[in-house]
Amino acid sequence: MSDWNIDRAINLYYAMMRNKPVGISKHFQMVAIHMNLENAIGKSVHTRDIWAYLDTLYDLEGLNENEVLPFPVDQDDFELPDDQFKELKEKKYSSVVKSVHVPKSETKTKSRRR
Repeated sequence: MSDWNIDRAINLYYAMMRNKPVGISKHFQMVAIHMNLENAIGKSVHTRDIWAYLDTLYDLEGLNENEVLPFPVDQDDFELPDDQFKELKEKKYSSVVKSVHVPKSETKTKSRRR
């Protein structure tokens, strides 16, 4: 559904009344929005179309960065202990490493080492 007319947009806003697609639970919120929108319009809609439309209206990345978490989060680097995982850590998984994609927003997150 790439064409968003007024009726579809209004139904999307109604679907978003209780669920905002930002923050730590944005994907769970999108599931609820998606279900509510499909029920309202009686047609199948892909979530990527909803995300794309919302991205034309809002700075979703900026909203995510400004969202306040309802609980404290300390991020620390984690490393498997050598005494138990040395052999696995020394193996090279070049095919896995090449296929890993880190989202742009994840690389901005600062971590602390203990």
